[in-house]
Amino acid sequence: MSEKQPSAKPARVPVKKVRLRISYIDPLSAVKTSFVLSIVFGIAMVFAIIFIWYLLNLSGSLDAATGLVSDVFGTGFNIAGLLSFSRVLSLGILVTVIQVVVWTLITGLFAIIYNIFAEFIGGVEVSLSDDI
Repeated sequence: MSEKQPSAKPARVPVKKVRLRISYIDPLSAVKTSFVLSIVFGIAMVFAIIFIWYLLNLSGSLDAATGLVSDVFGTGFNIAGLLSFSRVLSLGILVTVIQVVVWTLITGLFAIIYNIFAEFIGGVEVSLSDDI
């Protein structure tokens, strides 16, 4: 008969903790990162607009809204014509382009403001550890 030997537990390694202080953010690096992330978010937003428009169109919600407005106001106001795919997509792309520009500029501005305040208060302190 073979006896099982108790498995040896590995020696417990002490957890290392490191305290770091973020005292400077490179504004150009922040602007580049923000630009790429806002482009990705903008592309996702355009696809979401396309998906929602097709969902509303296929479900008949745009035609139902047109009928509701016609019943309430008695006019031939056409919401489906106002919210045509090309018009909605153009407006979505315009909002996305504006969003990319604004986010990029604001991120650069916030990095500069953070650097100014970090000189006085020392920055943000972060604790990192290697415990898994």
